Amino acid sequence: EYYNCSAKLNPQDKEIWLRLGMSQLNAKMYDEAIMSFEKAHKVTPINTDVQTGWGMALMKLNKYALARDKFVTAAKISKYNFTAILLSAIMEIKLCDYESAETKLKFLAKVAPNESSTYEYSKLKLLKSDYDAAEKYARKSIDINRQMLPAYFVLGEVYSLRKDFENTEKIFNLAISNDLDCEALHYEWGK
Repeated sequence: EYYNCSAKLNPQDKEIWLRLGMSQLNAKMYDEAIMSFEKAHKVTPINTDVQTGWGMALMKLNKYALARDKFVTAAKISKYNFTAILLSAIMEIKLCDYESAETKLKFLAKVAPNESSTYEYSKLKLLKSDYDAAEKYARKSIDINRQMLPAYFVLGEVYSLRKDFENTEKIFNLAISNDLDCEALHYEWGK
């Protein structure tokens, strides 16, 4: 509400449209967020954060190709926008462009590894049936953040596909010991 008022009072403020768009994004007002990011783009056409936010709103609307384009633009504006690089890789996975996603995720795994990028890389490796790499990057994700529940799911699936039931049990029990006991965990374990 206050960002809307501010935008009406000073529509040329380069920060207000970005902040309004991010607030709308967080409030799940995706169409409104897109309009705010469009206005932000008119005021500051070369802004990596605007492009990233715009892509996030498009992603929430399942417009993956358009979202990827915004993330790629954001990464071109700032090669240090690792979030945009990660999100463009996630969109490429959704669009089945695995080779391009692999290039980006491999880069992030070397330059700026975090629990999200290593998890996404493990998930891609699982999709490509490279189980050794899937295990390696899922473990790396958990090493960075033991609360990264989806990484346990990747490991559980890898061990299950290998028919390594001992390690399957161990990984899900480890998740429970790390305070991750939940319905989703038991569902994945059941699978």
